[in-house]
Amino acid sequence: KEKANELEKEQEQEQKKEKEQEQEKEQEQEQDQVKEKGFELVQEQEQDQDQEQEQEQKKEQEQEQKKEQEKEQEKEQEQELEKEYQQEKEQEKELDKEQEKEQEQEQEEELQKEFEQDSQSNSDSQSNSSSNTDSQQTESSSSFSSPPTPFTPSLAQTLQRAISAPPVSERKKYRRKKKKKEQEQEQEMNSDIEQDDVEQKERKRKRKHKEKKEKKVSIIQDIFISKIIFIIY
Repeated sequence: KEKANELEKEQEQEQKKEKEQEQEKEQEQEQDQVKEKGFELVQEQEQDQDQEQEQEQKKEQEQEQKKEQEKEQEKEQEQELEKEYQQEKEQEKELDKEQEKEQEQEQEEELQKEFEQDSQSNSDSQSNSSSNTDSQQTESSSSFSSPPTPFTPSLAQTLQRAISAPPVSERKKYRRKKKKKEQEQEQEMNSDIEQDDVEQKERKRKRKHKEKKEKKVSIIQDIFISKIIFIIY
């Protein structure tokens, strides 16, 4: 009986051990399954993060491409505006040249007419004085001492301006200084234009064009005065 009891006890212990081993195996299997599921979840999260990063990168690339396209469009618009401005500038230059030529021709014709009238009046007075008789010599001598035939108002004004004008050398110096100053102003304006936007560019271009027109008018006046001085001397 004792041996039988011992055998039963041993069998019971073995059965307990087997059950414990089976339970341990089941727990290990469950832990392995949990680990696998956790690993899968981590992988899914990583994949989701990778996809989100890819989408963000795509969005950033698209935004950069849009910005580049906008910059290119702005450059093209600026180039078109620059072309239009250059074309207008060339047209204005041609018109200014034609106007200058016409003004010079008109001024030369006026000067020539005034000079011819003045020389004609002087020659008429000389011929009249030489045809007088000996009895009229006293009157002719007094007429010689009297002032010559008066100038026309326009000729008198032009001669007055020519006489009061500065010498040629001083005018040349003044022109050099003025030209240098205008070049410096143009450089400053060009540097400002590069930093400003399109509207400011247009405003400054118009102002610059106006200054150039004023400069041309002053040059024409200088040419006119120098021609008068040349005719007088």
